[in-house]
Amino acid sequence: MSVAPNRRVLDLSSLRFLVADDSRFMRRLVTSALKAFGARQIQEADTAEATLARIMERQDDVVLLDWEFPDGTGEAIMRAIRRPGHPAAFQTVIMMSGHDEKRRIERALRFGVNGYVAKPVAAATLYAQICHAVLNPRPYVRTKDFFGPQHPLILADLDKGRQLAEPSPPADDKPASAPVAPAAAVAEMDSDAFDLDEIDIL
Repeated sequence: MSVAPNRRVLDLSSLRFLVADDSRFMRRLVTSALKAFGARQIQEADTAEATLARIMERQDDVVLLDWEFPDGTGEAIMRAIRRPGHPAAFQTVIMMSGHDEKRRIERALRFGVNGYVAKPVAAATLYAQICHAVLNPRPYVRTKDFFGPQHPLILADLDKGRQLAEPSPPADDKPASAPVAPAAAVAEMDSDAFDLDEIDIL
């Protein structure tokens, strides 16, 4: 995935981040990557319980969420918040995982993540995913079985009648807008980030 010339880029100094990972080394690695791209407002959480509590405070624009914690999983957190009516239903979340298999990425999409990066996290990959999630947000789709970003894979699943998530009650929530930088011309930047649009529709 590349950031093409003349596309908008994100001023990370205007965004608030939560880095949620039980590994102190990984939190430091991700925090360093964020700071290298200008981020200044970074909080950390090292358990699933602390992560969910922080998300409930609605203080962060982007959550970088580990898949596995000793006391829970990122998937459980996502399924808890991706419900119409939940105060953090529209939280932007990028999943971090040591697995890069297609089936794992598809599973993450089915429980409503906004982006996905494989560990060890590369700075350019992370930045590209943040830019894509914040500057090009997907509309949210709501059915009796699913609530989350509208990815082509999700639409295909819905067309096939697959159940994606536990049913959720309707609500009138609207996503809050995260602060973004104005348009700017940038040089092309290569990245190993997953282009989630390129995942085959099964």
